[in-house]
Amino acid sequence: MEYKIRKATGKEVGAMVEWAAKEGWNPGIYDAKCFYTHDPNGFFVGVLGNQIIATVSAVKYGKNYGFMGFYIVKPKYRKKGYGMKLFQKAWDYLGNRNKGGDGVLENLKKYARIGFKLAHYNARYQGFGTGSRKIGPNIENLRNIDFRKVAKYDDSVFGFKRHAFLKCWINQSESFACGLVKNGKLLGYSVLRKCFEGYKIGPLFADNDSVANELFDSLIGSVDKKEKVFFDIPEVNKNALKIVRKYKMKKVFATGRIYTKGQPKFPLQRWYGVTTFELG
Repeated sequence: MEYKIRKATGKEVGAMVEWAAKEGWNPGIYDAKCFYTHDPNGFFVGVLGNQIIATVSAVKYGKNYGFMGFYIVKPKYRKKGYGMKLFQKAWDYLGNRNKGGDGVLENLKKYARIGFKLAHYNARYQGFGTGSRKIGPNIENLRNIDFRKVAKYDDSVFGFKRHAFLKCWINQSESFACGLVKNGKLLGYSVLRKCFEGYKIGPLFADNDSVANELFDSLIGSVDKKEKVFFDIPEVNKNALKIVRKYKMKKVFATGRIYTKGQPKFPLQRWYGVTTFELG
């Protein structure tokens, strides 16, 4: 049977998200639309006969940076070269950009052989909602804040423009997006979204620990006590670690954040929670 590589459709990106869920990555139920909105040309599938057997994404952030994810090959077809051919297609799509990704720990040596360098570790922590329903005094629904203000803040912390993605992300169904505003200035924001299992908080960007804690308290308080809440953090941010310890969250998963040309100048002291492991 002939093996073909082509761009994924929006519907197929939805299937990629479902594959990721089966692999244990626990993406958001509504992630696919936002992912595809950011870069419709950056999702690829490997097709054998008429069956999709492999997936990968490689989304562009401007002319200098790109992020790879969703690298999945059906177990039956692994170690046969199908995955690497697809990976090469995604690699070529990003051209000479600095390429980033989140690799599971057992594959970091393999990624190092093809040019990725470890920058730091990310980790997923799991806890439970508090059910407090308490919203901090300076917390506002992000949908009620001028989007231009939100986009400008995200640009300053994420480091690259992703406005179409961001507008979709903060307006997902079954989500709660909030920002902390003082004297008319946005000092941080975060999003809680429904996932295949429980809820996940991400990103959580904040100017300081006080802002981060007020945002996190408001989000986790909006979830019932018996519901699981996941939080992906860059472990280099020691103050993010303080938050997960405060809520006695348990580490359940870890990745290595890798780049081909070194880590961009992200202000990681303001990254308390990663947006996603799939798109960075």
